Amino acid sequence: MRRRSAILEAVELLREAAATLTLAQIITFLHIADEDEAVPMTDLQRRAETSAVQTWRNIQALTTLGLVHVVRWKMGSVTAAELSLAGQDLAARLDAMIREASPIAAPASVAA
Repeated sequence: MRRRSAILEAVELLREAAATLTLAQIITFLHIADEDEAVPMTDLQRRAETSAVQTWRNIQALTTLGLVHVVRWKMGSVTAAELSLAGQDLAARLDAMIREASPIAAPASVAA
């Protein structure tokens, strides 16, 4: 029996952690998780290719779910987002799935 792909497992983990997450919110979460420090909203907007309003809505949803904190960035007046402890735990679980990943499709067999 073939193991499920890490992508499917990750989507199911995200759905289990927060069933109401949209794809845009997941992308925003992953961009924040990809950094070691808080990410300014303008950077998130650019990376996720969303408007300032949509970026803020994504952050608000992630904050409501307890996955993200909103903080002041290095320049004081700039708002940034970072993972909460629950967000860090979710990111660590996703990383573990990726490390143990199986391919989405089995490799084609070579004809003799």
